Amino acid sequence: MAKRMMIIAVVAVMALLAVPAALAATAADNLTPTPDAQGAQLPPLEAGRRGCDIRAQLGLTADQASQLKALREQFGADTKDLREQLRTLRQELGGLLRSVEATRAQIDAKFQALDQVQAALRDKMLTNRDALKAILTPEQFAKLAGLECFGRGGWGRRGPRGGGN
Repeated sequence: MAKRMMIIAVVAVMALLAVPAALAATAADNLTPTPDAQGAQLPPLEAGRRGCDIRAQLGLTADQASQLKALREQFGADTKDLREQLRTLRQELGGLLRSVEATRAQIDAKFQALDQVQAALRDKMLTNRDALKAILTPEQFAKLAGLECFGRGGWGRRGPRGGGN
């Protein structure tokens, strides 16, 4: 009986956790277009899962918005393999750390491989940041760092948010 109650409790918690995600997705779909400087109606530039319209908050032009969207898509494509490598290496490292047979040399080699992939990803993130700075005005870039929709009052934990990271 206790096992059955535990299963019911776990299912209930999972259902409760799914509700905010569904509401956030619905809210993001219902964002209203914002006018640009010339008064034309522009669709919102999705800043991610929090339903934040960065176009309105930064005062982006249509050209800037399209450049940012292309930059985000390119960054996602450029880093997809690195992110998959990172995920795989972390899983392999976890397996080595739990393994009784793993040697220190094997673990060190996995850490070095992980460091190399992380360094390559950092380089791509900094290149993306430079491209972002080239698109935005200095005022827009400064304001972007403080937007809550980019996580924790700025860039978040793993770089600029906004895509399917």
